[in-house]
Amino acid sequence: MLKLQITAVVVVLIITLLGLPAYYVVNKYTEQQATIIAITADNAKLTRALASSEEALAYLKADMKLIASVTETLNADFAKSRQLVIDLENRFVGHDLNTLAISDSKIIQDIVNKATADMFRCFEIASGAALTKKEINATKNSEINNQCPSIANPNYRAN
Repeated sequence: MLKLQITAVVVVLIITLLGLPAYYVVNKYTEQQATIIAITADNAKLTRALASSEEALAYLKADMKLIASVTETLNADFAKSRQLVIDLENRFVGHDLNTLAISDSKIIQDIVNKATADMFRCFEIASGAALTKKEINATKNSEINNQCPSIANPNYRAN
């Protein structure tokens, strides 16, 4: 009977000694599978985040190109406006309007009234008013709107 007990103890010890490593291996395998699943899920999240970041970057690049284009257009328009102001200033250089107004007020009044009417028409056109046939067909200096020929008289070419 003692021999049977010793054999039973030895068998239990052998099973325990063989079972513990098997349990450890199975447990580690399960942990590794859980880690692989978690890493795969994290990788999917990172892939989506990367795609979203790349999309946002593409939108930003497109916006930057648009901003550069608009800035370039605005700078060109501003340069044209500055040139128009310079041209206007040059028109009055060398003229003593006070003396002219006193000596021949009717001529000055007619010039100012025509220029004012032309400028109001420029504002109308810039605000969306349609051009008249007369404005479209104007090609001579005597036919054009001197205040804004570039928008009021599209067929006029300065010589």
